[in-house]
Amino acid sequence: MSTLKPLASQGKGKVAAILPDTVTSTRYVEFDAPYITKALTLAGLSSSDIIVQNAQGSDTTQFTDAQSDITNGATVLLVDPLDPGVGARIEAYAKSHGVATIDYDRLTLGGSRSYYVSFDNVLVGKTMGQGMVTCLAALIPNDENAAPIITYLKTHGIKAKTFPTTGQDATLTGLQNILTGYQCGTVYKPIYLEAEGATALAMYLRAGKTPPASLVNGATQDTTSHVSVPSILETPIWVTPANMDSTVIKDKFVPAAQLCTGAAAAGCKAAGIS
Repeated sequence: MSTLKPLASQGKGKVAAILPDTVTSTRYVEFDAPYITKALTLAGLSSSDIIVQNAQGSDTTQFTDAQSDITNGATVLLVDPLDPGVGARIEAYAKSHGVATIDYDRLTLGGSRSYYVSFDNVLVGKTMGQGMVTCLAALIPNDENAAPIITYLKTHGIKAKTFPTTGQDATLTGLQNILTGYQCGTVYKPIYLEAEGATALAMYLRAGKTPPASLVNGATQDTTSHVSVPSILETPIWVTPANMDSTVIKDKFVPAAQLCTGAAAAGCKAAGIS
């Protein structure tokens, strides 16, 4: 991020990130907001030039936040839309005011953003599928959906390692289920990489420059606008006890002190997590 500092003095205006809610995922408060703030700070912006907000599940709030940010001098918006409708409205409004927009985490179908930053979601599915094949069991969409299924099976006396399941998001519960043998693995998305990618794009756009081709590693089809959106697509990681310490623990995504409690303590010890 520090290599972007020369761009800070070449650009003008604030960078605003508008996150969607705290209900669909706690990640926006726990990870995205602090990671984005840290990345923009390391890239050379002062706190007065950084805005990070959460719409708390309201389309109206998300749109009025964008209007307010632009009025207050934002020249780049990172938009994680609650839905494509409000995302497209924000991006149209921003475009009419000469403000650049970047889709963050979720693509705004029908939008007019310059770039999109997320994880390679096709690869997420493939990774989970490969995990399913390894486990020879159910493909469950994420850790939070897996947890109640696992709880239900436990109440019926089903033993660990007899019904391996998969998931994604590397939640605390999911990781503990992996350590206790009730889940085979999870797809981990290092969110800090997403925040750093979005920050890099924002700094180039703020300075009125085209990001280097080496930064943008893919393209995503907007099936509503029928355009190919230049994208940064980060790589997800399949996590099992074998690499848990070198991924989610190393990245401080989940603290070992929280993870290694109760039934998961023995699994942590076996995996060398302390």
